[in-house]
Amino acid sequence: MNRSNLYLGDLILAKHPTQEGRVVFSRIAGKPGDIIQMKNKILYRNNNPEDLSGVGNGFVLQFEDKRGPFPASFSGRDNSEPLILKDRDYFLLCDNRDSCSDSRDFGPIPIEHILGKAF
Repeated sequence: MNRSNLYLGDLILAKHPTQEGRVVFSRIAGKPGDIIQMKNKILYRNNNPEDLSGVGNGFVLQFEDKRGPFPASFSGRDNSEPLILKDRDYFLLCDNRDSCSDSRDFGPIPIEHILGKAF
């Protein structure tokens, strides 16, 4: 795969960084060198709020939440400290942010984990 043509907003498949054999399907929300922060469920990239209003509105898939006994709102994943992405790291966000696991849970992923673009 040619990893040099990865762009913000691309849907990608990647190896899960902590669960061997599992693949994640997410959107690239941050690239190397970006400063990423979540504030009240809003993604800030390089201190600017990202407009994701049109992302993920086509349809919704429901999945069982297996993140533990506390509601997702208590996880701290919707509010974070600023994070500077390292040279080969990408920040991923699912379109269905309330019902999936993404970089808010497992952190940035290295480019080597990206398997390819979904579309």
